[in-house]
Amino acid sequence: MKVLVALADDYCQNKVFQYLTSIKWESGTKVRILHVMDKAKGTTSDKRQRLEEGWKLLDDFAKRLRIAHPQLKVETEIHEGNPNRYIVRDSREWDADLLIIGAHGRRGLDKLFLGSVSEVVCKDCECSIVLVKLDDSIVDIQLEEADLPQQLCSINLFKDESEMAI
Repeated sequence: MKVLVALADDYCQNKVFQYLTSIKWESGTKVRILHVMDKAKGTTSDKRQRLEEGWKLLDDFAKRLRIAHPQLKVETEIHEGNPNRYIVRDSREWDADLLIIGAHGRRGLDKLFLGSVSEVVCKDCECSIVLVKLDDSIVDIQLEEADLPQQLCSINLFKDESEMAI
């Protein structure tokens, strides 16, 4: 099985990690941890610092995951650009079976101005998707039945998931 994990920022990574470590993964499962940084204007020094922070986020997450699940084959990847495009593209090119992505659950003006990466990815991705929510709120994703990927689940980490297995 190939699992693509899209990490946006520090806010979602702990919930995504909780979800990943709650699963009884098959030996040899490949996990690619992806971080996409928005292209931002700034000095070369600013960009270098953001890149270093991105790699640190990925490396720390990967180390923790390897310790929790040594049977997994974990790799990391970082890009700069549009997160929606890179996540969907990587899921297709790598032929991922499952995409795990955090969802902030933004609504109203926050969603209007900040957008929803998870919403766009859910519409365009061809593999199964797990949305890991930050809190108890409902992730506001409106999809027509024809737009749904093979499988779409929304995981709330406040429920007992000890029996979950993939």
